[in-house]
Amino acid sequence: MDAGWAVVLAAVVSAVGAVIVAFIQKFRKENREDHQVVTGMMSLIYKSLQRNERKLDKVDERLTDHIESHHSN
Repeated sequence: MDAGWAVVLAAVVSAVGAVIVAFIQKFRKENREDHQVVTGMMSLIYKSLQRNERKLDKVDERLTDHIESHHSN
């Protein structure tokens, strides 16, 4: 192989490598953004569950008090 073909081959390999690296970087960025969205959604779900749990505790307490008032009468 002469020097000219070696330079062309090196350029082709470099170009293919650059394209592969560009695709990998793009997918990494999208994956990071997707993870941020999912983390935000999970945080909202967690907060909602905590609020619902507090409400259920209040209802449970009220119901217990109500049942006890019937038993005491």
